[in-house]
Amino acid sequence: MDRELPFSLMCRCLFQAYEDLTTVTTNQEDLAYSVVFPRLADLLALAKRTNIGYTLRTYALDIAWRVIGLNDTTRTIGRGHFQTFIDLLFIGKPEDYPDVPRLLEIVFPVEVDRSFDAKVVGLFKEQLYTIPSDPNAVTPDDYRKLSATVEATAMFYLFSHSNLIRLATQAGCIEFIVALTTVPDAACRKSAVAGLASYLNHIEYADEDPYPGKDLDDLRRWLFTTILDRFSDNNPTVSTAALEFLENATIPAGIVEAHPTLALDAARFLARWNAKGGDPIPSLFYTYTQDEDANLVIDGAKRLYSDPDVDVDLKLGLLSNISGVAYDSIRLSLIKGGSVEFVLSNIEEENSFTSQILVSDPFLRSFID
Repeated sequence: MDRELPFSLMCRCLFQAYEDLTTVTTNQEDLAYSVVFPRLADLLALAKRTNIGYTLRTYALDIAWRVIGLNDTTRTIGRGHFQTFIDLLFIGKPEDYPDVPRLLEIVFPVEVDRSFDAKVVGLFKEQLYTIPSDPNAVTPDDYRKLSATVEATAMFYLFSHSNLIRLATQAGCIEFIVALTTVPDAACRKSAVAGLASYLNHIEYADEDPYPGKDLDDLRRWLFTTILDRFSDNNPTVSTAALEFLENATIPAGIVEAHPTLALDAARFLARWNAKGGDPIPSLFYTYTQDEDANLVIDGAKRLYSDPDVDVDLKLGLLSNISGVAYDSIRLSLIKGGSVEFVLSNIEEENSFTSQILVSDPFLRSFID
């Protein structure tokens, strides 16, 4: 009976023999099967330890992946470790360990065989794609695991793991990520936005029938709208993550125009934008100011200036940022959105903030003089 190797000895062996083990598992299948594969449990136990560094864990996961993929027999035995693979998703950062999703994918048979699917979907539903029912009971560690789940799922798409994509979708990963975009934890919301962005960037790997009741176009529109919703997020890291994706994406026609709050959300974003800090103005705003008479920025500014529920500091923020905008079309849109009228209605005394803005901003003053 095999005896478990001492931890320190296992570490030294793996560090010193990694290249040799890689060669054996690549070129000498019989030797790898008879000598290395029996140590699979040791390799996985080593990878699960939290007190080892990035390099050693990567070595252990890579060799485990290689020996599991040797043949159908090793894949079948590897399926017995599926729970361990799921546990490994939460050790370290998922993006640092792409070998973990590779382990999850490699155990599936080369030939189409759906007998393992039901078990995987059940494990995914129970251990990955479930949000605690009581929001008040969610701990910071819970949110960390939820974010890690999203990041691991993004790895499925990034590396085109077709079996994992198919089964994760069946297990509810899309609804799970969408739901996370509105949880109280900002880091978790940001991870969810990134997760949806990853899905949309690799949506060509989705099944022809990727989601119950929605074809691919319906699914794309739903997910884009969900990301647009985060443009209103009060946490700038979340709203900026949404914006950065949208700047480089091909947004389906009509979605921007149909969104009920996006114009006001855009104005809020511009009001909070750190013009003096040197942050470049997002090009997305330029894209939507090509119609000089009716566009997203004009509409948003009108809504912001006229809404009595919007804090006056936010309105002043939008006003003071006009001079820092490099794009003339955006500046003109802000003017047409009511900036001049707002200034004139709020000049109460010479040293008022709006008066100071007029003095310092010749562009704005030119529309009043």
